[in-house]
Amino acid sequence: MPYLFDTDAISEVLKPRPAKNYVRWLGGVPRQHQFTSAVVMGELYKGAFRSSAVARHLGNIERRVLPAVTVLPYDLEAARVYGQIRARLESAGRLLADADLQIAATALVHDLELVTFAPGDILVAEGAPGDSLFILSTGSVKAYVRNPKGHYVRVHTLVEGDFFGEISVLTGKPRTATLIAASDCEVLELKKDKLDALTKTHPQVREVLQKFRDERARSTIEAMMKKKGK
Repeated sequence: MPYLFDTDAISEVLKPRPAKNYVRWLGGVPRQHQFTSAVVMGELYKGAFRSSAVARHLGNIERRVLPAVTVLPYDLEAARVYGQIRARLESAGRLLADADLQIAATALVHDLELVTFAPGDILVAEGAPGDSLFILSTGSVKAYVRNPKGHYVRVHTLVEGDFFGEISVLTGKPRTATLIAASDCEVLELKKDKLDALTKTHPQVREVLQKFRDERARSTIEAMMKKKGK
């Protein structure tokens, strides 16, 4: 199972007395499953150049870190995911550090699988079990929720860059809405086991998703109330 290690995870190994249990666990992770982000490397280099022992810290990075991990680029796809997450958090009045969000975006992008849907296809169904998170790469999707009378009410229209499915992945509960493709769609899918692996070494991913889950729940309730008032 692949892992993306953030700044804290790598820095722990470089400490004079790293946590023994962590080092023991890390020793069981195959080299081909150990990754980090170019953003993390930037954070490590920043720390090295700000220290009073620049040469020693640079040596640790060059001799101990770089041979041990594969560095994933912070590329255009990661930048797009970062921008979408950042914009949504700012609109909700919630902020995380840019570097944390960029690392989270890199982690998400590099563990995704591409899935395609035609107009009218059901992406997820309310009440069904859910074990994956989706990011809408192209196209648009309409989200419907059943009201107390059993009628389906449209509560969201999702567009490129939006993601969904986070509630089931985080809580283990069934899907809370039915999502139908409004056009040809390409959707990036992240399975729960991969998400769980990411959050072990990169807890910012789960924090971002939890913020979106809370915001999505509030907006769904507001949409249902508006429909009821009409």
